[in-house]
Amino acid sequence: MNKNVLMLGYQTLGWLYGTVAVSDYQVKVNGEVVDISMAERRVEGREAFVNKVMLTLVNPITASDAVTVSYKAGPSGLRDQAGNQSADYIDQRVSNVTGDTAAPSAPLKLEVVTATGSSGSGLYGLDAVRSASVRVWLDTKSATTAAVAGDALVLTTGENSKTKVLLTATDIAKGYVDFPTFLRTFGPYASVDAMLDSWGKAHQEARQLITASLTDAALNQSATSPVLKVMVDDGSSGSLTTDKSTSTVIPAAGKADPVANSAMALRLYQAAFDRAPDQDGLTYQTNALNQGLDISQVAANFIASPEFSRTYGN
Repeated sequence: MNKNVLMLGYQTLGWLYGTVAVSDYQVKVNGEVVDISMAERRVEGREAFVNKVMLTLVNPITASDAVTVSYKAGPSGLRDQAGNQSADYIDQRVSNVTGDTAAPSAPLKLEVVTATGSSGSGLYGLDAVRSASVRVWLDTKSATTAAVAGDALVLTTGENSKTKVLLTATDIAKGYVDFPTFLRTFGPYASVDAMLDSWGKAHQEARQLITASLTDAALNQSATSPVLKVMVDDGSSGSLTTDKSTSTVIPAAGKADPVANSAMALRLYQAAFDRAPDQDGLTYQTNALNQGLDISQVAANFIASPEFSRTYGN
């Protein structure tokens, strides 16, 4: 017996005949009858046939469970090639070879402990990173499901980004692990189109659901931790925030967000003039947005410009 699979062996000099029916068997775990989902015949060997019946339980057992099995032949019970029927038996003890099946406890909670932001000198001055350190708190107290050194802790950020570390004795002693996590990255860019495409994707990635889980040495996986909802603010606050349940606001890159404002100014150039901006013009309009000028006011400046009049007339 291993987890939820019970193998019964019948050694004969030929094939095992008859019907294998779930109703012919009864399995007890610690004295209580449990449900069987499937019964099927298996054959191993060539000359001296080893016929097996495999019973699959609805729920797996644990390593400490005591298991017994009973068999009472139905109308078409098991028989050998000569027609001899398999004998009935009651509460035959089963060897339980199940290993560790207890999954570790899910990580208790996640929180953002530090956040940083930077801007550089990529194309049009756009080259920025928003990163954070996410702390994963572990259950180190439970008697049988506590996290232990050697367990694999996986942090999932976004849809497909996963980071894995093996827990150490130091992690267990602290009760938590800190993950450095990049939440949003801009630039450098090879072209204006590449910049716009990257900015659009990063805008979506800025709003992420972060979770964590544990897998032990026996490959038992914990449930998923509570979700940490993180958003990098694209507005004037330039901050990284978590959901309202934690009410955490951590400064990222100052009050102005030069990356978002530069992208906004670039889009205004494309919308108003149908061209990429010159460096001086982009810097001027971005600075205006950084200083708090409303986007509608900046757009009005574009409309009032001589270039707009030359392009579209008065």
